Amino acid sequence: GLFIKCKRIVVRNWQKKLYSLDTPPVTGVQLIDTFLHIMPPSPKGKSTFDDSPPSCFFTNPQSPQSPLPPLPSPQTTCSAKGFTEDDNPSIIKILDFLRSVVMTFHIIIILVIVAWSCLCAFFADNLRQKQQQEHGWLGWLENIDVKVIGTLFTFSLVYRFNVCYSRWWQGRLLWGNIITQCIDFSEKASLWIIDHDYADRLNRLIIVFPYVCKAQLRGVSICDPSESGEDLIRRNFLTLEELDYLEANPCWQPYYFLDIMRAIIAKVIIQEYDTGNTLLLPKANKIHEKLFKPLDQAVEDLARSMGECISVRTSGLPKSYDVAHYAFFCTYFIVAPVVWSTQIGWVTPILAFPTASITLALISMGSSLVDPFGSDFVDLPLDKFCECVEAQISAIQRRSKDDTLLHFAEFSTTEGYNIDDWASTKLSSSVHICE
Repeated sequence: GLFIKCKRIVVRNWQKKLYSLDTPPVTGVQLIDTFLHIMPPSPKGKSTFDDSPPSCFFTNPQSPQSPLPPLPSPQTTCSAKGFTEDDNPSIIKILDFLRSVVMTFHIIIILVIVAWSCLCAFFADNLRQKQQQEHGWLGWLENIDVKVIGTLFTFSLVYRFNVCYSRWWQGRLLWGNIITQCIDFSEKASLWIIDHDYADRLNRLIIVFPYVCKAQLRGVSICDPSESGEDLIRRNFLTLEELDYLEANPCWQPYYFLDIMRAIIAKVIIQEYDTGNTLLLPKANKIHEKLFKPLDQAVEDLARSMGECISVRTSGLPKSYDVAHYAFFCTYFIVAPVVWSTQIGWVTPILAFPTASITLALISMGSSLVDPFGSDFVDLPLDKFCECVEAQISAIQRRSKDDTLLHFAEFSTTEGYNIDDWASTKLSSSVHICE
């Protein structure tokens, strides 16, 4: 219990240092000024950011038209002045070190249990020799019922594992909600916002959002070399200026991007009133105001799902429950070898070794399941989830720029068309049907 407490303190301190959950957010004025490209001019009279929206899809970052400079090697990390060498250890390295320490700690426990079992078996031989001299001398020891302790410990272990698995399952459901909400948000934005600059910018941020959520839930920044910040720049979903701004202004980065999405929606509504040709429904139509609520609700749904993910990650298990569980473990494997040795002798260490190993493996696996957002083998495949969102939103945006979708929505009909005849013709010509 003391070791686990020390481990949590070390991890929590590093999280506070690197984009922790305790860092205050950046103000909304800074968000709008940065990502909507309306920053005040620099002393030289030039805008801090390019006024043109960054390209969104299928652009070669090394082409002459691309505003991005050549990217550095993957061994570098993003700083407030760009990408610099990573001189400080990342939180992932620290977690890997702590994981190796935990494995070493478990191996030491198993070796201690085996040594204790061997010691019990050795003294059991002497006790049996005394038993031959004084009949019934070992009766009291052989009658100790360790099954009661074993049964209680088994129930405790199973219950703990179920609680940990339910936490893992809850994280899976929450990420399923994030995937669904991102796709739904993109469909609404691509159809209702006819200004492609705003729609592309909003879709670009929706694609980035799952990647930023993944980094936040792993306790690091999107700029960290272990995350997808550099990759998103290469694929033109983020700009180097945006990433530098995030590095210089630590915050809860998912909510940072949600603020930008809300700012874009507000700009869309304002521009529809000022110039028009921004929303699907023109400003002359009063019901166009109804489009604001579902767009804003989509942002709220993403914020709620992310908040619940943070709750799952930070809550963990009650410390008293872990202490009681390890107390059961120590009590059982101290008493059980003493009783087993009088009955099975030197088979005791052979039996104690796999029993302790399996028990500690279940404990370790349960501890990993409590935080389902990491990079362990049992954790959720967050990288695949993010790639799924990116692929689907890219397809949605391509369809939104094709008039075929609206054509089918307006003119597609089956009237006057005999679907049964068409189906029978296809079936008769199918190579899968043997006459």
